[in-house]
Amino acid sequence: MRFKHEYLAKEFQDISVFLRIMAEDLDKFSQTHFQKELTITRIQSDKVKGESGVHTDNRAIDFRDQYMENYLFRPAEREILLKYINEKYQRNDGYKSLIWHSFGNGPYHFHLQIAKTVKTYEKQPKKIGVMAWLLNQLSRQA
Repeated sequence: MRFKHEYLAKEFQDISVFLRIMAEDLDKFSQTHFQKELTITRIQSDKVKGESGVHTDNRAIDFRDQYMENYLFRPAEREILLKYINEKYQRNDGYKSLIWHSFGNGPYHFHLQIAKTVKTYEKQPKKIGVMAWLLNQLSRQA
């Protein structure tokens, strides 16, 4: 995994273990299947007008896709990444764990986010065994 700025590497170490696991999983999947290493462009920052506040709450990471007029991922690759993460880390609150969007007039990017509580990931019909164990461990620490 790469970082657009050096300070992002420090921020990455300070985020939730669960968000870090999800980010590392996404990067590993991308490298394994598409030979593309992800670049983190934003973690924590001041709130941007109109946004939800997940970044200032340390619950989101942005990964580069668009740079100027070029895209790192083809549309089919994007769909595979979205499907992989959103099925593996299903939420029960109506939100997706990974979206691909542009905010304001900014470049298109992947936005990985976690809920305020791990309870949001419980009671899913397709729960993965390792995921269930991890969530159980995290909820015990809370």
